[in-house]
Amino acid sequence: MVKTLFYSLVSICALALCGGVSAQSYRNSSQSVPNGVLLSEWVEGDYLVRRYLVKGTQPKSAEFVVQYAVGNAQVSGQFDENSDELRQIGDFISRMKNDTLRRVTAVNITGYSSPDGSAAYNAKLAKNRANDLLTWLNSKYGLSSLYTVSVDGRVAPWSACADEVRRSSLQNKNTILDIVNSSEAAPTVERQLKAHTTAWNWLRTSVLPALRRTVVTFTYTEDSVQQTRELIRRPAPAPAPQPDPCPPANQCCCGDDAMDESVGIIVIMEAANID
Repeated sequence: MVKTLFYSLVSICALALCGGVSAQSYRNSSQSVPNGVLLSEWVEGDYLVRRYLVKGTQPKSAEFVVQYAVGNAQVSGQFDENSDELRQIGDFISRMKNDTLRRVTAVNITGYSSPDGSAAYNAKLAKNRANDLLTWLNSKYGLSSLYTVSVDGRVAPWSACADEVRRSSLQNKNTILDIVNSSEAAPTVERQLKAHTTAWNWLRTSVLPALRRTVVTFTYTEDSVQQTRELIRRPAPAPAPQPDPCPPANQCCCGDDAMDESVGIIVIMEAANID
């Protein structure tokens, strides 16, 4: 018996190449401060730190008061508490000259006189007080060369006494309040007050002296330095290497052990008898 065995096998191998994952690039988002000017930036740990200069827009003010004796328009460091107040004005000017964050926008010097006496004389006295203090400040600190300075003179109204009267222990407090708050001319109000001797003496010695003054007002803006911290977005870490499921391209996916022996055709032929 001649037995011929044919084996027929069809195998298909799919080959694929596996590529790696590249790192992602990143860019910081812009983080700014409104009205701010960037001064510097640096990395601090996981944060990007920026410093901004923010211009101040809200006006601020500093006020100083110099007192005067009755009828006097000249500055005296020996009168009342003027020595300390004049020193504070000088300190403030020095600080402003060296302060890079604060800027003086205007200086106003307003002289006042008390309302008792001649209205014309009082108006002149008030203006003289303001001008004299400006002269003194210019001689000490050159104020007018540093800032824009305005000068004014005013006669304090009788109503400026109202708060002190209200806080007083005068027996006829309400009557005095009605007088100082009335709309009468200043000379008329003065005559009415003098009719109340106790109240008038108290006003003359305890209230009116404080109205004889010059007020120096500095108007300024104050900048600020603000700092922001922004978390830096780092690249995502690359995935750990994985075993390559694909063999090299020149190798077959299927070895001898992988042959499916169930695939094929076996043909058995028997020899015929010949007579």
